[in-house]
Amino acid sequence: MVVRGLRHGMIRLFAWADGYWRGVDRVYRRLRLPVHIGLIGMSVALPAAGLARLMMSESRWDPDRVFTFFYVALIYGFVPWWIHYRLLGMRRLRAAVLLVDAMVVAATAVRALGIGFPASGHVMLMGYAIATTGPRGFRVVGGVLLGVSVVMKAAWWGDWVTPMVGGLAAWLLVRLHGFCFDGAALRGLE
Repeated sequence: MVVRGLRHGMIRLFAWADGYWRGVDRVYRRLRLPVHIGLIGMSVALPAAGLARLMMSESRWDPDRVFTFFYVALIYGFVPWWIHYRLLGMRRLRAAVLLVDAMVVAATAVRALGIGFPASGHVMLMGYAIATTGPRGFRVVGGVLLGVSVVMKAAWWGDWVTPMVGGLAAWLLVRLHGFCFDGAALRGLE
């Protein structure tokens, strides 16, 4: 009964958002090239800015700071690249899919802020992005970055639990993405 009510509520929310999203889609179509150029630029600029900040700090060669920089730079370079390929892979912006994407980014950001979310944000975001974004080259590079992220976390902090929980969260979000992307959320209204 509760699951049925939650499913019905999700279907209604996605249908409402999809109706309003068509106007946003038209605006995005007009600004598509500048958006993609900006995203590609951000995937280079964000890690470069972090490196510049690391180089200007007094304790720049402290192993903890260097390790943390490279660990965080993986995500700062990966997210704009993922958004670029996500938008390229969609013929039309779908509110339901973008809501799930926003949930993934929000959960990753909450984890980065240190709030008690028990999953690795890197594993959750990269696992979700690799499973739901198309080009093979993107998936291969993303898989390598995911592997590096897990190895760095295990080697430096000895933490295997949060990557496993992050992988489980990514799997659940991939399932939700599939529900939204194949139109099942909107077909439920018929």
